[in-house]
Amino acid sequence: MDIKRSDLKLYARRALKGNWGIMIGATLVSMGIAYVFTLALEAVLFAALGSGIRALSGLFSSAAVTVPKSNISIGALIVILIILYFVYLVAMLLISIGYQRLYLDAAAGQKVKVATLFWAFTHRPWKFVLISVLIALLEGITTVPIYIMSLAAALTGGSGFAAAFLLVYEIIFLIVYAYVLLTFSQFYLILVEAPEKGIFEALSESQRLMKGNRGKYFVLCLSFFGISLLAAFSFGLAALWLSPYVGCTMAMFYLSLKGSVPEALKHSPAETAAAGAYSYTGQTFYQEQPVPQEGTYYQQAVQTQQQTGTYYQQPVQAPQQTEAYYQQPAQTPQQGAYEPQPTQAPQQSYEPQPPQQDAASGSQQPNNYQ
Repeated sequence: MDIKRSDLKLYARRALKGNWGIMIGATLVSMGIAYVFTLALEAVLFAALGSGIRALSGLFSSAAVTVPKSNISIGALIVILIILYFVYLVAMLLISIGYQRLYLDAAAGQKVKVATLFWAFTHRPWKFVLISVLIALLEGITTVPIYIMSLAAALTGGSGFAAAFLLVYEIIFLIVYAYVLLTFSQFYLILVEAPEKGIFEALSESQRLMKGNRGKYFVLCLSFFGISLLAAFSFGLAALWLSPYVGCTMAMFYLSLKGSVPEALKHSPAETAAAGAYSYTGQTFYQEQPVPQEGTYYQQAVQTQQQTGTYYQQPVQAPQQTEAYYQQPAQTPQQGAYEPQPTQAPQQSYEPQPPQQDAASGSQQPNNYQ
C-alpha cells in the first residue's frame, strides 16, 4: 500500500460528504436501542433485588411477609435477566457488524442508509456470533495463567517468583496480542464484504493483506488518539462525528490494501468537474467549463455534423474533390473514368524481326519488313 495516512483521512472525509446525516442518524438509532435494553435490564434487576429483599426480610422478621401470587419468583427473574442480557449482547454485536458494513459502503462510494445497521441480522448472523464466542474463549484461556499466578502469590504472601512471572507474562502477552490483532485486523471487513467466505479463509486473507502493513495500521490507529481524547470532554457529542470518521478511514485503509479505492475520491471536486467538462446529450457536445486542447476535435465534429449529418462520412474540413470521390461514383467516362482503357495495337510491328538466310548460299538477306 503506497497511499499516505493523510490521504486516507482525506478520502474518508470526501466519502462522508453528503452522508453525515445518515451516519449521525444511525448512531442515534444504535444509542436508542442500547438505552432501551439498559432500561429493561435495570427494571428486571431491580425487580429481582426487590423480591430478594422482601424474601430476606420475611425470614428475619417476626411477621411473615405476604407476597402476592401474581409476582414472579426470584429464580424466574434471574433467568429473564440472563436471557435479556444475552439478547442485548447479540443485538449490539450484530449492530456493530452493521456499522462495519455502513462504513464500507460509504468508503466504496455506494448508497448508505440507516437500515444497513441491521445488515448482519439477515446475513449469516450465527457466523458472527460464533466468531465472537470463539474470540472470547481464546481471550479467557490466555488470561488463565495470570489468575493462577495471582492466586499463588496471594496464598504464598506475594513471592518474588510469582511477581516476576506475572510481569514477564503480561509483557509477552501484550506483544503477542498486539501482533495478532494487527495481523487479523481486516477479518471482519473481509466477512462483511463477502459473508460467504469461511472463517479460516478470511483469517488467511487478512494475514496476506496485512503482511508488511502492520506498522502502517498501528500508526493510523494512534493518529486518532489525540482527537479521541479531546472528544472525551464533549460528553459524547463529538462521537457523533468522530465515530463515522474513524470507521470510514479504517474502511478506506482496507480498500487501499486491495487497491480498490474509488477513483472519484482521489480527485478534488474541482478536478472532477474539469475532467467531465463536456457532456454529451446524443446530438451536441456542450462545453460546461474551460477544457484542455483535446476538446477541439469534438467541437469541429459538431460543425461537420451540421453539414453531413454524421461524424464519420468525411473528415473535418475535407476538400470538395475528396468528398465527391467518396460520396458518388463517376457517371461518364469524361468525368469519372478512373480505370485505364486498353489501347489498340499499331498496324505494323515495331519489334525487329530476325534476319532471314538464303537456303542456297547461306548468306543473310536484309529484313524488308521493318
